[in-house]
Amino acid sequence: MSEPCVALLLPDSKNPYMQLSAEVAASTAARLGIRLETHFADGDFTQQIRQLHAAARGEQPPRIFLVTPVQEAALHGLSAQLAGRGHGWFWLSRSSGSHDDLRQRFPKAPTCLVSPDQVEAGRIQARQLRALFPSGAHVLQVQGRMTNQSAQLRSAGLLEEVRRSGVAIDFVANLDGNWSAADTRACVGQWLKTAVSSKQRIDAIVCQSDEMATGVLDAIRELRPDARGRFAQRLPILGCDGLRAAGCRLVDEGQLAGTTILPTTTEKALQLCDAYFATGAMPPAEVILPPVPYPDEGTLLRRWRQER
Repeated sequence: MSEPCVALLLPDSKNPYMQLSAEVAASTAARLGIRLETHFADGDFTQQIRQLHAAARGEQPPRIFLVTPVQEAALHGLSAQLAGRGHGWFWLSRSSGSHDDLRQRFPKAPTCLVSPDQVEAGRIQARQLRALFPSGAHVLQVQGRMTNQSAQLRSAGLLEEVRRSGVAIDFVANLDGNWSAADTRACVGQWLKTAVSSKQRIDAIVCQSDEMATGVLDAIRELRPDARGRFAQRLPILGCDGLRAAGCRLVDEGQLAGTTILPTTTEKALQLCDAYFATGAMPPAEVILPPVPYPDEGTLLRRWRQER
């Protein structure tokens, strides 16, 4: 009997979190005896759609698709189409909001959302800001692609916790970094130049990924020396993803003030696939995985005080 096949579709091979997700998937699939096909869309939702169609038309089409969408709305109809043909569909990290609908319409197809707790990730960043600035601060926020559900939920969690805490956090701007270091470097660099000329106060920068936080660091380095000195004087930058070799390393080196460690989704998703293949057990509607701040708030504040 041939190994069951699962297709993993991820948005960008250059993103460290997606790279790790693919590596974890490969090792998990090998351990479970699942044949895994992995595809990266290079940030292009039309490419991801083509990859899905090609996999579904293959000689041995995948029984289940695991998908972190480039743009979730673009896959709303296709996810239903494939589930209607009997394929399983797992949204990873974000969905079009249709996973409950898929389960109701196609009860024989395994469907699920496996995601870090995106709202809690935003709340963690708000608590990090509160620890750093208990009296309030002027903050620049850099979101991922603003149409992505994950970016929207992280922003919602951030704003919710800021309001709940009562700390006077003023978000001076909200920029779209598109989950990209290069795009973030460009948009933040332009914003910082304008901020210098207008004497805009800024106390911290919050990024929804460590990849975008590196773009902020690059943008600051590219400013003219007098402006760079202003923003490089321990302006705290917060990231998110928290890979040991990326975001956590930047925190340990003092380049970032803090990050949030997001669990990868692929191991849990493949474990649910394996249970379905073995016994027919349907996955739950949602599996939400808890994020963790790095460092803890006490260490964050102590390092900040020492480095100032």
